[in-house]
Amino acid sequence: MPTPHDPGSDQPEPDPLPPSLVAYSDYEVLRRLGRGGMGVVYLARNLLMGRLEALKLQADPGPGTEFLREVQAAARLAHPNIVAVYSARVVLGTLVLAMEYIDGCDLGRLVARRGRLPVPSACELARQAAVGLQYAHDAGVIHRDIKPSNLILAQASGPAVLKILDFGIARADGVAEGAVSIGTPAFAAPEQFENPSASDARSDIYALGGTLFYMLTGGPPFSAGTVTELMQCHREGPPPRLESVRPGVPSGLARLVERMLAKNPADRPQTAGEVARAIVAFVEPDAPTWELAAPPPAGNSLVTLPPTTSDKDSTIPLIPTVPTVIPTVPVGSASAGRPKRVWLASAVGIVLAVGIYAGCASWPRPGTITTPTARSGDSSRPVVGPVQLFDGQSLAGWVVDGGDPGEWKVEDGVITATGIPKGPRTWLLTEKEYGDFRVRFDYRLEAGANSGFAFRAVPGERPVLTPGGRPWPVPHHQQIEISDDRAKRWANLPTGQVNGGGSIGGPALKPTHKPPVEGEWNRMEVELRGQAIRVRVNGEDLLVDNLEYLVRAGSLFPALFRTRGRIGFQQYEHKADFRNVTIEEFLPPNP
Repeated sequence: MPTPHDPGSDQPEPDPLPPSLVAYSDYEVLRRLGRGGMGVVYLARNLLMGRLEALKLQADPGPGTEFLREVQAAARLAHPNIVAVYSARVVLGTLVLAMEYIDGCDLGRLVARRGRLPVPSACELARQAAVGLQYAHDAGVIHRDIKPSNLILAQASGPAVLKILDFGIARADGVAEGAVSIGTPAFAAPEQFENPSASDARSDIYALGGTLFYMLTGGPPFSAGTVTELMQCHREGPPPRLESVRPGVPSGLARLVERMLAKNPADRPQTAGEVARAIVAFVEPDAPTWELAAPPPAGNSLVTLPPTTSDKDSTIPLIPTVPTVIPTVPVGSASAGRPKRVWLASAVGIVLAVGIYAGCASWPRPGTITTPTARSGDSSRPVVGPVQLFDGQSLAGWVVDGGDPGEWKVEDGVITATGIPKGPRTWLLTEKEYGDFRVRFDYRLEAGANSGFAFRAVPGERPVLTPGGRPWPVPHHQQIEISDDRAKRWANLPTGQVNGGGSIGGPALKPTHKPPVEGEWNRMEVELRGQAIRVRVNGEDLLVDNLEYLVRAGSLFPALFRTRGRIGFQQYEHKADFRNVTIEEFLPPNP
């Protein structure tokens, strides 16, 4: 695959690396991520730590400056809702900041692409931001430039966590010593225009209120043609009433946003923790628009993402592979005997990215339905494989998730699964995760058997699939049905169907016809590109559709909101056999 440094590439010749990066031997610079008023950001590999980092370059502020002191303070912040600053070093007269690299989408791009967010989703994201702000404020660090583009939704294979970018750094980028940044005019507090040096934690609260308004309405509180007009709006103009812009929003939430956007800092909530406590009411069971299950056991978390632009609010529980449960700011008294607690989970491992967020581009626009191309030679998507996933001799590279491991065996070059009548389900998942792919395998069913092909799975995941419901008692994953639907029990679960996760008769992607059933070997091909899915059996299309339909229909299956995960097979009742399992991976488009 050609790269920007490959002489055979069709891409334009890249800009030469600045001398400071050439001289910084601790890193292998991979590519430039972005350039703007806030400096230039590069993606680089830390050769000592073996991880990807974002390197931000800007002019050396000199020793003892206020900016350097703020950067040093920001580098001491260690919180799951804050993008980490690993180090700051002056190289050949240039300050090089090494930061966490997040693979996600900033809220500005997310709202621009998706439209206004569901109320509970917007409130949960704002709550996470408030928790991160309270931690920073307690450490004496003020952000001064909270805005949608500085709030990033980090998404790995399972969890979705909001992270705040540019703590301490946002204040002083491109600002000479003695000057103070006023933040971004569309979201800056009135006092930042009048006396920037007097801004404090309450200025961040004002900006967070404007950001919450943006998530709920699709636009900032004030719009004006010039910066001077914007300043005048922030200082004197009342913001639009939230209920008039977003009818049906809870009145308590509207009053909270109004307080956060108060002109006088003394009239706002005085701490970010107070905001976190107040906003919990709109993401917990007492909220009229969304019910959050009682605090789940370790290994589960409920984090929301916006699936739709419609007026119908939805929530999507995302459960991390390896959870670290982090208690948030105390949220006050319990009501009706149920403690108000919000659990936030973060994944263990390196979370990737800053600058340009590729995750945005992969999420389809509302109302868009696309189908996967059948061209394996698509030049925009390099292909790796096909690779054999089953060697015909052992289950090396696979793990059993749920049920009795003894239900999965290898006999005569075939994976054989014998389900226990009436369950529990058992799953055989790959050890490796995959993004977009094409999988082919042979399957054979015993009469009355129910099986399936799982995708974007996380081992041990026990999703909540109904509003206000409880997690599944055993692992459960999104799958393509493989069943003998002549059996009365499976009549509504034909081979090729993808269910939304609710009750029988709920939203589903339905196959166009019924393939052969028991006793015969059949060849299935599954192609998944983003949300576009294609299922073929014996060379004929069985399903060509888009998972976004299930999202818009209110499905809460976590796999629908991930871009990667494990694949594998499910077995519930009777016997199913699998063989000749291969996969082709579609890599990201050539840069």
